[in-house]
Amino acid sequence: MSTRSATGATHAVDREAVEMLAALAAEHGVTVEEWDTASLEPPLRDSFMGWHNQIGNRRYLIFPKGQDPEERLMIARGLIAHANSGGQA
Repeated sequence: MSTRSATGATHAVDREAVEMLAALAAEHGVTVEEWDTASLEPPLRDSFMGWHNQIGNRRYLIFPKGQDPEERLMIARGLIAHANSGGQA
């Protein structure tokens, strides 16, 4: 596969993950936020993958800025499942 084809395929996968995350968020009434983690201490900044928070009846998923879309989707699914099961994320 040429570099151009590989890059095109990668962008298609990224777009699909972004679209799937938007659909997942809409389905569960979750607002997705992206935070710049540059000001966090290195151990926290390097390990921060995502966070679910609920304030009143508003639910949020917060992710580090620039995170890989496929990784973000996988983490979102886990956070939503955990929150929906009554767990605290």
